[in-house]
Amino acid sequence: MKNLLFKILLALTIILFYSCKDNKKDSSEFQKSDVTVRNLDSITNILEIVYVDDQDLRQEYQQIEQEYGWDSEQAKELWKKQEKLDSINLVKVTAILEKYGWLGIDEIGQEANSALFLVVQHSDLNTQLKYLPILEKATETGKASKIDFAMLKDRVLVKQGEKQIYGTQLNWDSEMKEYYVASMIEPEKINERRASVGLGTIQEYIEYWNMEWDVEKYKKRIERIENRDK
Repeated sequence: MKNLLFKILLALTIILFYSCKDNKKDSSEFQKSDVTVRNLDSITNILEIVYVDDQDLRQEYQQIEQEYGWDSEQAKELWKKQEKLDSINLVKVTAILEKYGWLGIDEIGQEANSALFLVVQHSDLNTQLKYLPILEKATETGKASKIDFAMLKDRVLVKQGEKQIYGTQLNWDSEMKEYYVASMIEPEKINERRASVGLGTIQEYIEYWNMEWDVEKYKKRIERIENRDK
């Protein structure tokens, strides 16, 4: 009888021990999850402000440029403000990327996710080179869009003096006093490459700048500019 009672008490003790252990584990996991959620909420708030800071002045700059010209005092003054904001935003975004990686839309929302890309897109070449492979990997897991990767890839190539792939970057033609699509590989196949990453046609893209796409004229322009710059 005593042996039976002892076994029962021992069994109850073991059950209570593991029950308490599981409760502590559940509580710890809940707290960890709660902290993660609160951190993501805070990051989202920060990045949504970054998004506005990145876009608002740039939209204003486009209007100033059209009205007064890109080399006007009004445009230069506004661009100084944008450069200051860009440097502040870059500190915020790189700190987030270093600690959390490339956060997806499902974690921080559309605008905050876009802010990560935009700030890197508007940064210096070394920063772009550092985060380009991270952005590419993020597209494979659905945390970033292929369009963002295509735009950053093109920008890096153009900055390095190489031909772009997707035709997303423009340059200024000082002779014709107008923008043109920066030099690209195989311009005849540009729409195929753009479609592969979800971009619309080159015709649709350049309509915004009141430009028309003519591949033969484009080739002649690029040849003229490249010969001039030799």
